[in-house]
Amino acid sequence: MRVQIRKLGTFAAVDKFKFVLKLCGLWPSGIPYSYLSILYNWYSLAFIFVFLFPYILAINVNIFFTEDVVEATNTLCMGLTVMALFGKSLNFRFFLRRIQNLLRTSETFQLESDREVEFVDQKMVPFNKLCNCVYCFSNLAIAFNSIEAIVSAEARLPYAAWFPFDWKSNSTTYALVCIYQVVGMVIVANLNLSIDLLSVYLMHVTSVKLEILGNRLRKLNGINVNGRQNRHTHTKKLVRCISVYQQAWK
Repeated sequence: MRVQIRKLGTFAAVDKFKFVLKLCGLWPSGIPYSYLSILYNWYSLAFIFVFLFPYILAINVNIFFTEDVVEATNTLCMGLTVMALFGKSLNFRFFLRRIQNLLRTSETFQLESDREVEFVDQKMVPFNKLCNCVYCFSNLAIAFNSIEAIVSAEARLPYAAWFPFDWKSNSTTYALVCIYQVVGMVIVANLNLSIDLLSVYLMHVTSVKLEILGNRLRKLNGINVNGRQNRHTHTKKLVRCISVYQQAWK
């Protein structure tokens, strides 16, 4: 029995990836008007070079003004992480069309039975829960780290960084810098997770499709060589399996 086409891209995890990436200017899809598309491209460039790059620069420059070895090591770890995100964002933007084509291919994958639908749910529901846990723990870590910095006895930033002005002397300036850092780290962390988890999602979907393909090929073992109709039907199914395999490895 054939069921209605099931779009794997409708899972909650994919919607979350797209929301974060679109918010960060890295998912220019579904924009109805050309002038809005141009504005979004400018917004994407502004996010990368006006927000992300200075944010990364402030963290990495602080290494040269730190004398404590432990603090320098922690700053270096954070600095290399956000620096890798900058390169990752540029790379993601460059290969965006290929990534969107891969996702579109996954969305059009057709399930042929209720058993396949149940199999996909068994594989994807835990993945969605795992993604929610990763997002939750990441944002909780940012919240706890920010609270610790705010309630500390001496004025310090949630994340060690260098700024070309004295942020300790004025309470308003300190509050604005803290807000900038916390909001920035929330965006940076969720963007980093979204790019990584989207890649994991595409690999996971490919493995699910190959498992389904393997089950379909096992069913072809019962071919009746004496019946032309059965032989023709199984040939069509075999050709369909080959087509699915080629699409999975595009």
